[in-house]
Amino acid sequence: MHTNSVSLKIIEMALERKNGTGSAARFMREPKAFNDENEEQAAIWLGRMNRLKKSAKIQDEEMLIVVEENLTDRAESW
Repeated sequence: MHTNSVSLKIIEMALERKNGTGSAARFMREPKAFNDENEEQAAIWLGRMNRLKKSAKIQDEEMLIVVEENLTDRAESW
């Protein structure tokens, strides 16, 4: 499944704000999509999203976009 590049752009912009440059952005991968496989996988995915938010200092409004773009199938109804 291809993740929307808007997520990666938001991450790049957050890293630029944090570091003053986009140099770290080249090492970032787009977040993996989540499709509501099971509760354990949901907890792991949410943990990854939280670490990404903290490490890149992504603002709440931006992170909502990243998360929304990466929910697929049944998880889209969350």
